[in-house]
Amino acid sequence: MKQQAIRLDEALWSRPPESFVPHNLAGEGPRGGAPVEIAWPQKRNSSPRDILISLRLNFADFATAFTEVIDFVPYEDNLKQLARETL
Repeated sequence: MKQQAIRLDEALWSRPPESFVPHNLAGEGPRGGAPVEIAWPQKRNSSPRDILISLRLNFADFATAFTEVIDFVPYEDNLKQLARETL
């Protein structure tokens, strides 16, 4: 999951300036954090955040700490079914 976070971080940094998303990896960046923080289960910030965008295949047990949770549904049928069963 850390490697996935690093790839997302690098992809966001490669965006054109006019579509830049202010962000940082968990534990990096300014003291108050950027509007978007990229974290993974082993490296989560304890500061409150409003929205969780989860890329996990299973439910994030810490999701209840957020006001809103956005989950992505996998494309593959077997993974879609697994996601339905774990919610």
